[in-house]
Amino acid sequence: MTSEFSLRYAVPGGAFLSFSVTLFTLILLPLSLFALINGLVANMGTEGIGGMPPEQMQQILDELWLYVRKLIRYAIPLLIIAIPMGLYRAGSYAKIPFRFLFAIYSVIIVIALTDGGMIQVAIDLPMEMGSEFSVEDMVITLDITVFIYITMLIGTAGAFLAFTEFASGRKDFMEKKAEIDEGPQGGDGEPVAEPQA
Repeated sequence: MTSEFSLRYAVPGGAFLSFSVTLFTLILLPLSLFALINGLVANMGTEGIGGMPPEQMQQILDELWLYVRKLIRYAIPLLIIAIPMGLYRAGSYAKIPFRFLFAIYSVIIVIALTDGGMIQVAIDLPMEMGSEFSVEDMVITLDITVFIYITMLIGTAGAFLAFTEFASGRKDFMEKKAEIDEGPQGGDGEPVAEPQA
């Protein structure tokens, strides 16, 4: 009996589609959005945004670029996982571990990017506060633990979706598997005769 991990049951087009969607979502889209934001800020010139000097905006952009680079670095394993995840058909045992791993690692990426739900943004913000006090820089901490919990819940649901997808697509996969195992058939169910040399 041929293993369901055999490439006989693989769908190369599915692997390409899965890889392309992951590449666009986790790498090309963030890079495009950052390029757009960076371009908008550059067009502001020396005016700044909302009264914020260009130097401070550049610091925020530097922080944003840091997170974009981290996302791209963390997304590389997902690109690799996406290939076998799309390569195997729904309902196949071979698809479950890759689908499960993809969902769990996605949650790990979010936690790693946000340092467990606490994002710190350092801004050089010189401010004069009277004759004795001044503020040279400011560190803003964003607490997004609620977002992390929601993401973990969605990721866990996505992991179990692998088993739901398996159950719902098992019948169709077994029928397709049987067709592949039997090989090409003639219209009356007899094997197609090989052409004479």
